[in-house]
Amino acid sequence: MFGASEELRNFIDANFNIWSSLFWFHQRRELKKYRPLFDTIEKNPLTELQRRAVILDERRNLAVAGAGTGKTSTIVAKAAHLIESGRCSAKDILLLAFNRDAANELAERCGERIGQKIQATTFHAVGKQIIENVENK
Repeated sequence: MFGASEELRNFIDANFNIWSSLFWFHQRRELKKYRPLFDTIEKNPLTELQRRAVILDERRNLAVAGAGTGKTSTIVAKAAHLIESGRCSAKDILLLAFNRDAANELAERCGERIGQKIQATTFHAVGKQIIENVENK
């Protein structure tokens, strides 16, 4: 039979994850701190899911969703958040899109909303640039 302390330890191990709890507190703090940015970066305030996508602290991020769902708004807000939070500067950000029109829209919206030039290009253009640099052609 389990002792009281062992039962408590088993309960905590099964139901309480310290990393998950710390992440939850971090998210809450970030959402509150950057609420003015999320409310005003675009014409309409970002949704809760967009805000959470913006504050995720990953080295690389991929936004995949249907047309008109707010991908561009989320990406622009992500760039603004990275700059405003001091995690990086505008020159450290590279936005990739599948087509030239989308890349141009990202660059234009970043310039309008953030007031800084953010490099936005296509996957194809980046691949071509890498090959040209490696091959010296």
